[in-house]
Amino acid sequence: MSNLASICVFLKSGIKDSVTTLLFSLAISDVTFLVLISPTAATYVIFHFAPTYDWPFQTNLTFFLLYWPAFTMYDFSAYISISAGVMRCACVAMPLRFKSMFTRSRTVKLVPALFLLAVLLRTPVLTMFYVAYVRNPLTNRTRVHLLSKNVKILTQINDLLNRKPAALHLLLHHDNLCGGHGYKTLRSHPGSILAHAVELERKVWGR
Repeated sequence: MSNLASICVFLKSGIKDSVTTLLFSLAISDVTFLVLISPTAATYVIFHFAPTYDWPFQTNLTFFLLYWPAFTMYDFSAYISISAGVMRCACVAMPLRFKSMFTRSRTVKLVPALFLLAVLLRTPVLTMFYVAYVRNPLTNRTRVHLLSKNVKILTQINDLLNRKPAALHLLLHHDNLCGGHGYKTLRSHPGSILAHAVELERKVWGR
C-alpha cells in the first residue's frame, strides 16, 4: 500500500529531479515484485493447507514460472537503491556540482540501463524453464507442466554472475546505514573497500 501511495503522490506532484525519478522507479519495481511473487506465495500456502488438492496443472507452473522474474525485479530495486545511495554520497561530497552531474535526463536513461543489467545477470535462470503439455498414461489426462533444461549448469552460471553484485549490495547498504563513511574510505584507501567486498562475498556464499 505504501508503494502505491508513493506512486500516486509522485504522479500528482510531478517527477522533477533525479531523486524523485529513482524513488518513483523504486516504488514501481517493488509493486511489480509483489505482483510477480504472489503466485509463488499463494501456491505455497494452498499446498501447505491442502496437499492432496487435485490441481488442473502442475504446481511447479505457478510456483517457479514467475519466481525468477520476481527476483529480477528484486535485483532491479536493489540497483535503484544503490544508485540512490551513490547520489546521497555525491550530494555530501560535492554539493555544488551535484545537480549539474545528476540531472533528471541522465537518471531517466540510467533506470532502463539498471533494468537491463538486472535482466542480463539473471538470463541463465530466466531461460531455463518452458511450458509444455504432458499426458499421463495412467489417467489419460493432459496437463500443463513447467519443464526445465540444463538446470544445474544454468544455476551455477547464475550464481557466478551474481556473486559480486550480491556482495556489492551488502557493502553499499552497510555504508548507507553507517552514514556514508565508506565513500571517504574509498577515496583514501580504495583497497580496503575491495577487501571489505570480498569478505562480504565470503560470508554470503560461505566460502
